[in-house]
Amino acid sequence: MVGLAALALRRLLKPTFNLLRFTAVRKLARSRWYPALFRWGGVVALLLILASLLGGSESTHLNLGWAVTWLLWWPLVPLTILLAGRIWCGVCPMGTLGDWAQRLYSRRLRPGKWLQRYGIWIINTLFLLLTWYDVTFGVVSSVRATGVVLLLVLAGAVVTGILLERRAFCRFLCPLGGLWGNYALVGGLEIRGDSTKCRHCRTLECYRGDGRTPGCPMFLAVRNLDSSRHCNLCANCVKSCPHDAVQLNLRSPGHELRTGARPRLDVAVLAAALVGIVLMQNAVMLESWQALQAWLVSVSGLPQLVMLSLSVVVMALLPAGILWLTALTAGGLHSAGSLFSAFGLALVPLNLGTHLAHNLQHLLAEGKLLYWLGADALA
Repeated sequence: MVGLAALALRRLLKPTFNLLRFTAVRKLARSRWYPALFRWGGVVALLLILASLLGGSESTHLNLGWAVTWLLWWPLVPLTILLAGRIWCGVCPMGTLGDWAQRLYSRRLRPGKWLQRYGIWIINTLFLLLTWYDVTFGVVSSVRATGVVLLLVLAGAVVTGILLERRAFCRFLCPLGGLWGNYALVGGLEIRGDSTKCRHCRTLECYRGDGRTPGCPMFLAVRNLDSSRHCNLCANCVKSCPHDAVQLNLRSPGHELRTGARPRLDVAVLAAALVGIVLMQNAVMLESWQALQAWLVSVSGLPQLVMLSLSVVVMALLPAGILWLTALTAGGLHSAGSLFSAFGLALVPLNLGTHLAHNLQHLLAEGKLLYWLGADALA
């Protein structure tokens, strides 16, 4: 019934609707309190979480910071992306602290061409390495390891903020940037420019800033913006544009994939790898997985760490291999690479759906822990 209702609404309504037509939304987007107020709250929350993870109980069932990180934040960020694009990235406390460090002292170097070209591959590699580290050493099941990982990401944001301009870390180096960018293709909000107005603009305040509002932290110019992969909805462009050309569009989830998403190899590779990774995350919860691992270790004679590492590699590469064989078989007028990239887009909603299904299950099953630990902390 919900699906039929959504389909009927999609046929009745326009593909996108500019929310800035509403006075309240326009005032909020142009206010100095957005996203600043949310960023300050996020920084306070992050510092409290780090204090809990690094100085509190080492038991996952007694540590509020661990519960907030893995039972609340990890399931809810993809949900916010589904509803509102990468709005979380606009208020992320890691990026905020990097901004503050940049204001205190920064060389403000422009990211090199190699970083601009290969940054997404660095991001995807870091994410896959982090996944491997979690599977083999149990980051999610360790309070202290969770704290150390968050601290390392924070250090990366601060150091990059000191060395490079804008939010170079968020755009080119954040381990979760590729994941959130893929999910944003399905998101329900987008920033776009009015082509008739943007065409005649020569000053590009949306990119450079206007003296009061900084330019786009993600190195984007609104008139060239045709994807939500990198936009963090910080609304700097809304504040700085003198032509009122910026639109904040509400769109149906998946609209970009259906209408204009350009196939990209990096998107497809990560999407295919995520299929195997999520399958493995579910498999490790089964008793049969432990028995299979023990049998493989006994048969092969390899250490368990090596066997786990091989399992991660195989599970990440297997879906990509199947997708590549499918592209080769399809052939025709298109190259295998272009077909692989196009087929990969179809996996993005599957990635987001399985992420939500797997982690919301943990939130619903173990969410009461948040209540008890929160009540205990307040007491």
